[in-house]
Amino acid sequence: TEFTNIYQGFTNGNFAMTITGPWNVSEIRSRAPQLKDKWSTAPMPRKKNRNSVAGGASLIIFQSSKKPEAAWRLIEYLSESQTQLEFFRLTRDLPAVRSTWNNPELQNDEEINAFYQQLQSVQPTPPIAEWEQVAVKIQEHLEKVVYNQITLEEAVIQLNRDVNQILEKRRWLLSNDLLTSPKSY
Repeated sequence: TEFTNIYQGFTNGNFAMTITGPWNVSEIRSRAPQLKDKWSTAPMPRKKNRNSVAGGASLIIFQSSKKPEAAWRLIEYLSESQTQLEFFRLTRDLPAVRSTWNNPELQNDEEINAFYQQLQSVQPTPPIAEWEQVAVKIQEHLEKVVYNQITLEEAVIQLNRDVNQILEKRRWLLSNDLLTSPKSY
């Protein structure tokens, strides 16, 4: 799979669309100002559903934490709507607290609002360390389908084979009680 500079790709007219996240909205605005009012975002197209995957980080307190009360106060602070809004402004990571989306700054931003719509149809990414490898394989096989190099059915068969190879080591570790995860993949 080839990855390119999407800002340059849009500016040069090399491609008309990409699947990406909210972090690119402000980048496109600042790196390609000549495209103002010539681009937008939209939720994923759908046939049966609009599902996509969303990952993220969890806020946790380790059982062995020496200061669990302070850690809890930090989690409470990070979970406040105003803090979520400020974090969004700094990172472009989407707010996890639903009430934050009521803020006019988010509601009135059409490009960002499309991501809110998409969030209504997300599935969590699998909780496995190999997820990024699997995601790359999905992209590689999907690209072959898009360019009519293989059929969708062939891509699914090949993807299944590749993912099985990626997860083979995990299965072996689990079967030999070398991982503590109760899940088998």
